[in-house]
Amino acid sequence: MTLISLPVLLLYIPAAVLLTFLIPDRRRDIVEAVGGIGYAWVTGGSTSLTLVLIAVCTAWLVLRLQPPETDPKRGRYAGTWMWSGIGIQILLLLLGRYLMEPVQLFPLLVCALQGMESIRDRAKGKLTIPGLLPFLCYETPLARMIAGPPLHRNTAQDLVRSRKITAESVGEGASLCIRGIFQLAVLSLPMSVLTAELQTGTVLKYAADAWMALAVCYFGIYYALKGAAQLGQGIGYLAGLHYPDSFDAPIEAASLRGFWVRFMKPASEWCRRMLLPDGIPQDWAAYSARVMLMLGGVGMLLGHSVCGLLWGVSCAVMLTAEHALPMHSLAKFPAWMRRILTALLLLMTVGMLRCRSVTEIFSFYGILLGSGGMGFSEQAWYLLNSRKLLLLLCAFGLLPLRKWMRCFTEKHPAAAKLTAVCQPVTELAMLLLAFTALYGYWLRHAA
Repeated sequence: MTLISLPVLLLYIPAAVLLTFLIPDRRRDIVEAVGGIGYAWVTGGSTSLTLVLIAVCTAWLVLRLQPPETDPKRGRYAGTWMWSGIGIQILLLLLGRYLMEPVQLFPLLVCALQGMESIRDRAKGKLTIPGLLPFLCYETPLARMIAGPPLHRNTAQDLVRSRKITAESVGEGASLCIRGIFQLAVLSLPMSVLTAELQTGTVLKYAADAWMALAVCYFGIYYALKGAAQLGQGIGYLAGLHYPDSFDAPIEAASLRGFWVRFMKPASEWCRRMLLPDGIPQDWAAYSARVMLMLGGVGMLLGHSVCGLLWGVSCAVMLTAEHALPMHSLAKFPAWMRRILTALLLLMTVGMLRCRSVTEIFSFYGILLGSGGMGFSEQAWYLLNSRKLLLLLCAFGLLPLRKWMRCFTEKHPAAAKLTAVCQPVTELAMLLLAFTALYGYWLRHAA
């Protein structure tokens, strides 16, 4: 069972959110943590539950035993404890990747990332030793277990202290949840199915087929991550926790670094804090090694082992080139042209994430560059026509529509009333479409 399923979206998550409302404020963080642990079990079974609990307990145990660097007697062992604790979290992630599907790995990933940062802060003397229950409440709240964001402990504590459930937060949370469910059920799920149908060598024969497969694969990944992030953010808003946005219109990025900053913002901020901290000089070799480590791990989570690792290495090479080499000639191009170039570069790398072997990578990129011809194959053309409205909706959804709408209503205040009426009607239609799509998908697979 995954996040994109009727039992999780229709039964478990609403029940967990409702229980959070019924519990007094002083116990609400405990209920949220129990909900997050239950979510790990519902979506990943006993394997996910066991690995999450091991990750939390081992991180807390390292925090208890680890001395800070400033300790006059045991400070020299701080680095050993820090790297041992971080290594344990990485090993648990690799074990989880071997035992579970990538979509079931998010709870463990969030716990591991937050545990690594806590261990690092303890070694630097920036973190006091928490109790096991407070640390569990920090690591496993339901809203963050769905798709992040991995937060610094101080940031998470500030959010809990400023928690306030209001009508505005509930309304915004419900809106975010509906938009997240819509993107998961109506956009991401069909694109994942279509990606599986577009197999190299059988359906993909010509260059146009391969370019369509790239777009479909990107849509599936983008809307799965964005939908889950908005669903988690909406659950946080319902509980009075104002989590930050995870996506900031990546399509507007005019450079590769700008894209990664806009795409999954909290995760990129975690990488900046842990791998590329301010104040430490980064030559091209150190920058390349750290970025390669980061994106190689991301690729292994999103793709198929070696293919995902190759995707991470190729993206790291491009980011290093952009970081180390002067780009004065590119800066002369208009912003819209740089955005198109950035999108094309990133889109071409997505092919590695959809392939299952190195041989398939060479075959796919040969087709992409026109080795078999430039048109559409008959089967790919049929798949394109049967889902052309859905593909257009996915492409349209990449645009920063809500940002444009806010700018429009600020310039034309009279349109605000119309927007206030249209938004709930639109979101109700989105919710009905999402559950209709999920129900139809469930019926097809139940049969």
